[in-house]
Amino acid sequence: MLSQFWYSKETTDVIIQEVLAHTNSESRIACISTPTVFVKLKSIIPPLKQIINLFEFDTRFDIYVDPPFLSEDCFTKTMITVRWLGKKDNCKILLCTGAVMQNLADRLINARVTSFYPQHQGGLANEFRCYINYQSQNIKLKEN
Repeated sequence: MLSQFWYSKETTDVIIQEVLAHTNSESRIACISTPTVFVKLKSIIPPLKQIINLFEFDTRFDIYVDPPFLSEDCFTKTMITVRWLGKKDNCKILLCTGAVMQNLADRLINARVTSFYPQHQGGLANEFRCYINYQSQNIKLKEN
């Protein structure tokens, strides 16, 4: 059985601001299993300004939903897709997933944990974290 979660408005806003800060009219944006972010981006970016794609696998929900990646197998397959989609060396990856995926995020996409804690509507039992593979002015890396 698949689980679905929606990001809180605050989390969505932080992610949107980060995406806007690191893209331009030449950028391509891929929202992988993050329809909450996709819907917001589509509502604020004029058509034809940037290419924004949603990659969602849960056909039970044809209205924008967010599944988790809290199994090693699911996470690894998703990161293989991320690497394939972001073929360029300068592809920036912002990833929100469970804290238990920290080592895999580092190993598979060279992403580091940040001090930003993504929140979901209604909350979750699992601690979620944000990881990035680039330097950001807005989302800081977590200090050790």
